[in-house]
Amino acid sequence: MDGANRTIDKLIPERSVAFSYQRVSTPDQVQGVGLKRQENLFEPFCERHGLIPNKDRVIDQGLSAYHGLHHKKGSLGMFLQARRDGLVPAGAVLVVEEWDRFSRRKASVSERMLHEMWELDLALGVVSQDVIITEQSYNANIGQSVLLKVLQNEANEDSAKKSRRIKAVWRERWERYRETGEKFLSMSDAPKWLVIENGDFTPGPGADVIKLIFDLTVDQGLSGVGVARELNKRDLKTPSGAVWTNAKVSKVIKNDQVTGRKAWPDGHFSEGYYPVIVKPEKVKKARELAERRKANPALGRTTTAKGGQL
Repeated sequence: MDGANRTIDKLIPERSVAFSYQRVSTPDQVQGVGLKRQENLFEPFCERHGLIPNKDRVIDQGLSAYHGLHHKKGSLGMFLQARRDGLVPAGAVLVVEEWDRFSRRKASVSERMLHEMWELDLALGVVSQDVIITEQSYNANIGQSVLLKVLQNEANEDSAKKSRRIKAVWRERWERYRETGEKFLSMSDAPKWLVIENGDFTPGPGADVIKLIFDLTVDQGLSGVGVARELNKRDLKTPSGAVWTNAKVSKVIKNDQVTGRKAWPDGHFSEGYYPVIVKPEKVKKARELAERRKANPALGRTTTAKGGQL
């Protein structure tokens, strides 16, 4: 680092605690080298800047920095709340591999995120630039503030370009299906209770559990909590292999894909795109019951035939 940066580094409390923030957007990055690479860069950065590396990692997987989901409901937001609650020490440094791990939002929004960090007496370390950004260094070093503006705009524009390309690809897929009936056959674009066989989507092993959710809801009158408890009692897992919860049951009941409906990103819908797992009439009834229970929680206290509460 040059002399100016060495001077600015003195503004960081000696031996501040550093937390590694690691973020990947896709499952491929989770399984691949994305997180490992970010991990490997953390401790050398701490050594260069005299920071104490905290063993706990702050990790977001599959949450967008372009839409700010990592900040709104991910580990990044939880880290900031932990600082508010006094669980993270003042003067701590959050270390990221690149600026775009922290934010891909517009420069004005990214600036607000930085100010939020500073108001909480936190600093941001960026490994690729080998720099720690504090409010003091940002104000004292015009080069740092200009560099950040460049990084902010590059990250946002890169994501905006990707978003435009993705939208164009989906528009092309919709038009091809509308004109020729040709489907985009990929499990990345299908509910997990389906499989691809003989050139089309078809019910997979998890489809029976989806049907059972509606049977238990409509035919037996169980609440979401009751359905989840019954499924777990039978040792039936979610399509991703997890245990059932009220929230996961509710998500299935709200999912139009069970009726075969496909929602395209541009707002179009295609009926019959997927195989029908549950008839629309039964789905409608299940949703009506869920809404009634929401309005009157006492209805959720369902019982078994023997009178025992589920």
